[in-house]
Amino acid sequence: SRIISGKMQLEKGIVDLKQSVGAALDAIGAAAEAKEVRVTAHVDPTLRPIEADPARIQQVISNLLSNAVKFTPALGRADIHVEQKPAGVEIRVSDTGRGIEPHFLPRVFERFQQADSSTTRPESGLGLGLAIVRHLVVLHQGSVEAHSAGPGEGATFVVRLPEGAQQGGLSNLTTARARLLRAAPPSGQLQNLQLVVVDDDPDAREAIASALRAAGAVVHPAQNVRDALARIEQGGIDVVVSDIGMPFEDGYSLIRRLRQNAEASAERVAALALTAYASVEDQRRALAAGYDGFVAKPAAAGELIATVARLAKRTDPGDGASSER
Repeated sequence: SRIISGKMQLEKGIVDLKQSVGAALDAIGAAAEAKEVRVTAHVDPTLRPIEADPARIQQVISNLLSNAVKFTPALGRADIHVEQKPAGVEIRVSDTGRGIEPHFLPRVFERFQQADSSTTRPESGLGLGLAIVRHLVVLHQGSVEAHSAGPGEGATFVVRLPEGAQQGGLSNLTTARARLLRAAPPSGQLQNLQLVVVDDDPDAREAIASALRAAGAVVHPAQNVRDALARIEQGGIDVVVSDIGMPFEDGYSLIRRLRQNAEASAERVAALALTAYASVEDQRRALAAGYDGFVAKPAAAGELIATVARLAKRTDPGDGASSER
């Protein structure tokens, strides 16, 4: 309804498409497993972050993957490829499903259009998913197209985001720091707090650390769970700020091990999840796992710093808060 009325507004930030793909795969995982459809992802290691609405880009990817799984029979396959191209980014979702009739291809992105519109069709839905994909991609100045060799030949959907949508992302530290620091509160709000910042992306880690240092914190960067725990075990850390999606051991592994260690000692370190996995369910899962706070990427500096300050205060022995936890 907002799309049709022209009221859809994008809330742009820095988007790591690797994380967007990961979140989308999690969202459709149960459906794919139920149908025994194998879903694989291939993300270009040279891929640069883009400036886009993270929630809407994830919605685009999720809709395309969901569509692929829905129309692929049991034991079939769906694949997503994300590649860096000279003119921008290309997202390609293909499947081995029922395919698309040639006469229907021109209408596949229209609202309420379905190749099989009977009430007894095996697939549910209103025929809105692909229409939403097209509108969201167009809002990002991109394009989307569908290809199929015909019935039984599967289908491929290709989303292209233009070079103009890319801002160098987190590869451009000046841009990343400017975004984080633009709305930063006065320096000193985190004066002398000892923080561990955990992120496998070195540019993201440095950008976050820079924002926290600007507010007076002493930041100890860590590129993985092992390094983070080694520094925390030395003592004196007030708050841990951790990404969730990391290779080998993720943020859930970190908080699990951190809380296990706390049971064996008197020190309980506050922990903040700072992640692009930003749905309500993601937030609920992070807090249930043991995190004390949750901030979605890309985060404004004001929100990040205020949350860290609040968590540090809650664990300050002087205010009695730690005994209630």
